[in-house]
Amino acid sequence: MCTLEPSLKIGENDFASGDVINCFRSLLRSTAVIIGSGLRRMKSRISNFIDRLFRMEGINGGYRWRLARIGWLGVYLHHFVCNDWLGDMHDHPYRLVSIGLLGKYREETPSGARNYRSPWLRSFPASHIHRIMVDGGSCWTIMITLKPVRTWGFWTSAGWTPYDKYVNADLTRKNCP
Repeated sequence: MCTLEPSLKIGENDFASGDVINCFRSLLRSTAVIIGSGLRRMKSRISNFIDRLFRMEGINGGYRWRLARIGWLGVYLHHFVCNDWLGDMHDHPYRLVSIGLLGKYREETPSGARNYRSPWLRSFPASHIHRIMVDGGSCWTIMITLKPVRTWGFWTSAGWTPYDKYVNADLTRKNCP
């Protein structure tokens, strides 16, 4: 702990500048420890608050939070933390607008693979067939879903299978750790 005489002020010549510098360094170290500890607690509290406010859901390849839902329009925050764990490519029941916020992923489609690095703005139809691979990284996106136009499904070697039938057929599949 460092102390300086209350009558001394920075800029006066009647004290050693080394004392002030050492005191300042000590104060900065103590402040950094307090702030670091406080930030970790605050981050945990914010995460818990967001989870309660927006209801986090586990999804194929990561997590999502529903930010808004008005009729058929939905807005979601996605955090991809692992490759699509279901293995097969899938489509969606609605047109999507994807906004890349942070990170990158590789999208595999029947015609090949392409890497996407944030930021991006993409739109694709419900019939777009793909799967997402993060290869050990992670990626944050905002996804806007428009009006449903079809049933959601997966593309296997046997052809297209509805989502519920596909997911219920193999109960050994698990979400990301």
